[in-house]
Amino acid sequence: MRPATTCVFRAVLCISVVMFGGMCIASTGKTRAAVLPLEAVNLEPKECARLAGLLVQRLQRSRAFTVAAADRVHRVVKQEGCAATPHCLQEVARKLRAETLFQLRAGRLGRTVVLRLSAFNGKAGTRVGSWQEVLDRLSPKQASDAFDRMIVGFAPRVAQPTRWYQRWWVWTAAVSAVAAGTVTAVLLATRGSAQPNVDVIIRPP
Repeated sequence: MRPATTCVFRAVLCISVVMFGGMCIASTGKTRAAVLPLEAVNLEPKECARLAGLLVQRLQRSRAFTVAAADRVHRVVKQEGCAATPHCLQEVARKLRAETLFQLRAGRLGRTVVLRLSAFNGKAGTRVGSWQEVLDRLSPKQASDAFDRMIVGFAPRVAQPTRWYQRWWVWTAAVSAVAAGTVTAVLLATRGSAQPNVDVIIRPP
């Protein structure tokens, strides 16, 4: 293979690696999370279980988080046997391999229910933020809507939908077509230049 042709093929290979590599990186990105046991005041055990399950469901439906199984979370928290201190949260997050820990607190006063959702950085064990919602009554619909509003504040930013002309395969095809034309032109040029030169001398009689 001639040097010019080799350079063209190397350029196409580098561009393809960059494009395919970018596609692989973009395909990942969900945050590993875990929901700590619910802390509640004036709520029935069944209501607490429904709230905890509903929070996990809304986190998963947000498509921004993958949530650790509840029984595993309870087992790890029980093993650690500590309060919500930074060191304790770090250990829980490490064992669960969670980047974010969620803590839900709920309390009822008459018919009114207050939900407070806090998020903790798993590596540092520190709180990164809290959101609070007040419900006039506890119902699955109101709780789901409240969780969705609170989760939006914690969810990592999701990339905007990619237009068709921004997709990797469009540019890969275009680059491949240009490269093919370039290779053809180089081959023809080098092949033409390889032909011997013939000098024609005309002598007068």
